[in-house]
This record gives sequence, C-alpha cells and structure tokens, in this order.
Amino acid sequence: MQHVVSKSPRILLMWLFLNGKVWISASETSDSGDSKGQTVCLFRNSRGPEAQFHVEGLTFVSGCQFCYATWRVHPSHGFHILEQGCSRNISAQECNSSQCIVPQGEHYDDFFYCCSQHKCNQILVQVGPLKEEFTFHPGHLLLGLVIALSICVPLMVLTSKLRATRPYAKFDLEGSKPASTDISEPLFVVEKVTLERNPGKYIEIAEVIHNGAFSNIHRGFIRTNNSNKELNVAIKVFPPKLKELYDNIKAILEMGHLQKHSQILNCFAGYPGLKQEHFIVLEYCPFGTLDTYLRGRTLTWKELCQILAQITQGLAALHGEYCQTPSVAICHRDLNSRNILVTYGLRCCITGLELAIIFNRGKPKPSPTSGDGSRHGVIRYLAPELLDGALNLRNFQTSLKQVDVYALGLLFWEVANRCRDIYQEIPVPLFQLAFEAELESKTPSVKQMQILVLHNKARPVFSGSWESVNPGIQLLKETMAYCWDGDAEARLTTLGVIERVREMDSLWIQHVQISGLEVRSDQAWTKGVEQKQFEIASVESPQLALLMDRLVSDI
Repeated sequence: MQHVVSKSPRILLMWLFLNGKVWISASETSDSGDSKGQTVCLFRNSRGPEAQFHVEGLTFVSGCQFCYATWRVHPSHGFHILEQGCSRNISAQECNSSQCIVPQGEHYDDFFYCCSQHKCNQILVQVGPLKEEFTFHPGHLLLGLVIALSICVPLMVLTSKLRATRPYAKFDLEGSKPASTDISEPLFVVEKVTLERNPGKYIEIAEVIHNGAFSNIHRGFIRTNNSNKELNVAIKVFPPKLKELYDNIKAILEMGHLQKHSQILNCFAGYPGLKQEHFIVLEYCPFGTLDTYLRGRTLTWKELCQILAQITQGLAALHGEYCQTPSVAICHRDLNSRNILVTYGLRCCITGLELAIIFNRGKPKPSPTSGDGSRHGVIRYLAPELLDGALNLRNFQTSLKQVDVYALGLLFWEVANRCRDIYQEIPVPLFQLAFEAELESKTPSVKQMQILVLHNKARPVFSGSWESVNPGIQLLKETMAYCWDGDAEARLTTLGVIERVREMDSLWIQHVQISGLEVRSDQAWTKGVEQKQFEIASVESPQLALLMDRLVSDI
C-alpha cells in the first residue's frame, strides 16, 4: 500500500513526518472502535482476498469501516488508479469525506485517500489544481537526508513498540478481525504449501462442532507468526481406516477448475496427523448449513435467485460443464440442504463430498464409497431410479449427473418455500425439508420413499400462492418439475438450470414493471450482467461471483 511518495526529498521528509503523526495517532484511536462497520466499497487491484460480491461486473466488499483509493497523478497522462478497497482500521478523523478527491496539476505523485460513504471510492472526483510543491536546491540534499534519518530512526523504534502493544496497525487494509464478533473474516494468511509442511506451527484445532458418519469436524484457526491475526477454519479429521476417503476428497478439492471456485468450499490444506489421522483444513462458514440458515430467515426474490444460481453453478463445476477439460467430472451423490454452507455475502458453497465419484474420460475412478451398496445419499433426496434399482449403468456418469439434478430440484423447492416475495402478504411457511409434510418424518425409510415417489409419483406441493400469474414464479415451478421428472433423461442439465434462473429473475422484474408496482433498481440482481458472470471459467478466486450481502441489500 503506497502513501504519498514523491521524488522530491522535501516531500519525502513531509511524508515521514505525516506518517509518524499517523502512527502516533493510531495509539490514541485504535481502542475507540467503530460501530458502523457496514460500509460498501469498490474493490479493485487490492490485497485480500476479501468477502466480495459482484454487481454489474464490478467487485464490491461489504462490512467495511471506510473505503480507500490510491492513484498516481502524471503531468501528461492525468491520473491512474492503483488500488480501491476496504479498510477497517483508519481513524474516523481522517476519513470523514464523502468522496475521494483527485487533485489536478503538473506534478507526478502517488496519493492515498479514504472516505466514509457507501461506494464513495467508486468515483474519484477531480477538483482544483495540485498545489505547487517546494523544490530543493542541490545543496539542500545532504541536509534533508540527515534530517530524514534523525526522524526516521526514532519513528521506527516507536512503531515497533506500538505494534507490540496494539492488535493492528492503523493502515492495515487487508481486513482485520472485527472487535464485535469472534468470527474471523475470510483472509488467507499463510500459503498452502507452508501449512502442509509445518501444520503444527500455524494450525490449531479447537472444539468439535459436528460428528459425521465419515469424519469429525472441528473448529480451528490458522495463525501467522504475528499471532494477532487469525483465520477461523473448519477442520475435518478422518480416522486412519478412511485414508482412501481422505485422499479422494482432497484430490477433488485440489482440481484446477474447483480449487478457486466460489461455490465449492475452499480447501486451505490437507495433511497427515501424528496418530495416523488425516486432516483437511476448509473454509469456515459462519452462517452454517443452508437448512439452518433458512429456518431463521426469509428471502427476497433477488436473494432466492442468487442462492439458486450459486448452488447450480457449484454443481455445474463438479459436473465439469464449464471445465476446460470436460473429460473430468465429479458426481456429488449426496446433494441436500445440509451439504450447502452459507458464508459472507450470502455465498453458498457445496460440501459433503464423501460419496462423490470422480469420472475421467467417462470412467469412474475407484472410490472408497462407490462400491458399498449400503452407502447412499440422504434417503429423502434419492431419485426414483435409485429407489427402484433401475439406474442406467451403461452411461454411469450421465445417470449420476441426472441423480444430482433430481436432488437439485428438491433443494430448489426448500429454498423457494422461504421466499416472502412469492407469498406476498401471506405469512411465509416455516422451513420444511422436501416431503417432510407428506411423510411427517425427518428420517423416512427407503420403503416409505418408494411408496411416495415411485407408486404415488408424489413431489413437493406448491401452495396457492405459487399460482401467481408472475411468469418468473411459473418458470421456477416449471424448472423444478423438469429437475425432478420421473424420467431421468427428461431432466435438465445444470447449464439449462442456470439459464432458467437468469431468465426467471428477468421475467419477475418485467412483470412487476408492467403491473405498475414499484421495484428497486437493485431488485434485478442479473440486470446488466453478461452471460459470462454465470460461467465458471470466469471465476478467479473463492471470493468471486458473489452478490449483494443481506446486511446491505437495502442500500
């Protein structure tokens, strides 16, 4: 992060003085805190990664205290933006402006500026010429260097003392841990190779948060040499007898087209333990599973489309639909609302790959779970062809993809049933799992599902509110029906579902506008977004492809 840097030694001297003043003031303000912490900032060319989301091709960061921008002023080429991003540790006294001001002038220089309004660093305002700078006579150079050294050495000593006693430096723009919560922000602090070579130095395992059939999940954190910075993580611990399962999951998460995908749970490291256990360090999602999230919250139509698109994009990534090497595909086999995790920015990540099968050029790779007939996904999500044993084994890969799409349709119903825009003035129903109302059971048997799905050909029921004339709702119902069709070959592909989700949101907005009802400009989360926003090939980091955070959706 560059501050005001000039070729002129006097400017350098002024910078040292001002920077020293900033460091000193940090000790006076670092304990004050800031309750605001919800500013939205444009994020470009900045360090991170941060909890990002996309709106009309631009990347934003939510939960900031202030926004900042750095730029370079050139006498002939105007100004060039270097960085735009999010800060959580700059004094309010220095960031009280509502705009980032770009001075004009004839002098080359680098500038830093911060501001306190939502998206205030998106547009840089040019006002007034740059003031004439002092110029040094050559004879003043030696004197300037002596003065600079006399100031710099004490400041370095003072800075080291302040850093030893304060949790964060004032201009730390990487996104520090909020004082009001124990949930760390998604900040990657140590390289993967370093973690795997020396996990005991950086990774600490804390309490168990879930006991699963294949592994126990612990909460833990990654710590840098500077112990003031931590990253909360989830750590899966596999017993020695499931080493093959550990190897299989790690191999999937480290595939090139999945490693940096926003909708696949990010893997930080995987390593063997001292007691022959094996550990996978995963991204920690503070809002828990999707079913837990939906039990406590309802959704707008925009949020509904956002979640549906993200889940489908993640499944498409597994299926290899957008992959540059489509010969490699993964079938999940256990897609359900408890294997979707929710994190910052209402970002949904697919996890639970214990039953996943890797296909290479159409041939399944041997999996620790693929040959065991007693192991299958959650019973209520099993497709009809699995319930009656009629799975097409001639085209095993395509058949298992169709099984995943069937579960996707049921998952769509669970999410959509919590959308308050669908129910309008009618109270939104409580969250229910698929077929929970029909079976009155959270753990149905295979026999019960065979009677319900095969013999009665039942599917989750749409209430009267779903009979709306809004074409967006009608397309949503139609999409679900195609996904859970009893004929596996009649089901949609993940690419077809993604296209329909884009279309249903546009249809919703058009209907609202034609009906003469008011609609916010941010209601259409796909408005102005090119098709490439929905292509997995365009995703560059685990934090990309996000949309507006719930906390700032009313901005």
